[in-house]
Amino acid sequence: MFGKEVQLPLDVMMGDSVTNTDNHGDYVFGLKNQLSNAFRDVREQLKKAHHRQKEHFDKGVETSQYAPGDLVFLFNPQVKRGEAAKFHRKWKGPYEALERTTEVNYRTRRPSTKYR
Repeated sequence: MFGKEVQLPLDVMMGDSVTNTDNHGDYVFGLKNQLSNAFRDVREQLKKAHHRQKEHFDKGVETSQYAPGDLVFLFNPQVKRGEAAKFHRKWKGPYEALERTTEVNYRTRRPSTKYR
């Protein structure tokens, strides 16, 4: 865990050969290499796990596409000062979709007629 063997009280009393290294520079160099190799391996495994989890998540995702003229609701989670969050309406609208600007964003406007 700490990059070296645990030194027990018995090891100190008996003079364990692992802790009594003559060349500390070699030990530090070897430890640095081992830790950098371990760090690289962990990074690779994290990337693989990330891609696996993304593929698993993306299987159930469905995207919505709206045509110009479709009625949509605008998501607005921001609560005004002095307004209770539990009474806040997070969705406003309906609005009319004009054009798709990105994969998830649309340009909208209020429709000319009132819908209730």
